[in-house]
Amino acid sequence: MTMNSSTIDQDKLQALVKDSLDLIAASLNNPELTLLDRVTVALKVLEMAGVYSQQIVESNHRLEALQPDIIQSTMPRLMIPPKFVQIDNFLSAEAHQTVLEISRNHQSEFFEAGIFNQAPDYRKSLVLLLKDLPDFYEMMRLKVLEFRPNVLEELGLSNFLVSFVEMQITAHNDGGFYKIHSDADPNKAINRVLSYVYYFYQEPRAFYGGELRLYETHLIGDESTIQENFMMIQPRNNSIVFFDSRCKHEILPVSCPSGDFAHSRFTVNGWVRR
Repeated sequence: MTMNSSTIDQDKLQALVKDSLDLIAASLNNPELTLLDRVTVALKVLEMAGVYSQQIVESNHRLEALQPDIIQSTMPRLMIPPKFVQIDNFLSAEAHQTVLEISRNHQSEFFEAGIFNQAPDYRKSLVLLLKDLPDFYEMMRLKVLEFRPNVLEELGLSNFLVSFVEMQITAHNDGGFYKIHSDADPNKAINRVLSYVYYFYQEPRAFYGGELRLYETHLIGDESTIQENFMMIQPRNNSIVFFDSRCKHEILPVSCPSGDFAHSRFTVNGWVRR
């Protein structure tokens, strides 16, 4: 029996259709494709099958409306617990006295702290950069890096290659505060991994308040939201606190009745960058 070319072409077409259907079925069940991609494939199949109707048009409209939710549902999600490590007697008595003297002697060089988004009434504090104090910076940098491996282990964070250790001295006096924020800003500071805050002040303590409140933080892509759980950290003199830079936190208002700069809640604070 002789087969004509139309029969052969029909067989090829049927084989091609079968292969295409198998590929589409595999795509619809492929977990590596986003939900949005799979829904789009399904609608195209219905359209090619001749089912195109007002229902498909309405489905497309609904899909467009749902796209933000679908995209968000496929983004990586992570819950950051409000874990921290606090180490007392971080510096020797002599080094502790040195940093107090540095702060007092450089009072005129402190300036008002800024924030990335320049939002008003978001932060009140004074900052001293350490570019002109290389010896002190290096001493503190080495101390921070000395404790880093154990701190990362306790926080459940992976080790990483350090590119830089940011550092500054911050003073919170009467009315000082810092509203809820994250140190790992996705636009300007995404490579901050580990935050640290070293507390120091003169005794007897002349201020109250200024606790660090650390929130459980839900991450969805680049967006982060605080949860109900939080930890309250007391600013103990000559102690240092380490925590995940992605964890949102705030500094509660400080009250310093004297208003004297020397009576401030001082910190050496910064971030270890990958």
